[in-house]
Amino acid sequence: MGTLVTEAAKQITDHTWKTDGENLTNEIKNDSICTCGYKFSDNADLSVLWIDGAFPIKNFKKDVTEYEVKAHTYKDFEEVKFSTFTYDSEATVEYPEDLSLKAGKNVFEIKVTSENLKVTKTYTVTVVK
Repeated sequence: MGTLVTEAAKQITDHTWKTDGENLTNEIKNDSICTCGYKFSDNADLSVLWIDGAFPIKNFKKDVTEYEVKAHTYKDFEEVKFSTFTYDSEATVEYPEDLSLKAGKNVFEIKVTSENLKVTKTYTVTVVK
């Protein structure tokens, strides 16, 4: 039984990961070589953009990157918080450090970077308080 477990572990751990920046390849070395490929995504699109405590951005479309929200509902808010979802779960989202709301126009940039790090998309949301 111990040998079987050891052999199974060897088959799982005896492999080499290689990447060229776009593809991830795994060569498993045992009695035969199996090369499994994975292509890193270049998708940096948001699928959902919400302002927490309020509502989704009206008429949000992944290819439209600038929005203005006139929000009477924010008159008592001191800061804003965003919720997002990406089409590719491996894409990363960066939010602004300063999310405070002042009277007038408040511009926030939300940056999405694709898994392969080659595509960046910035969504700009202006909240008018």
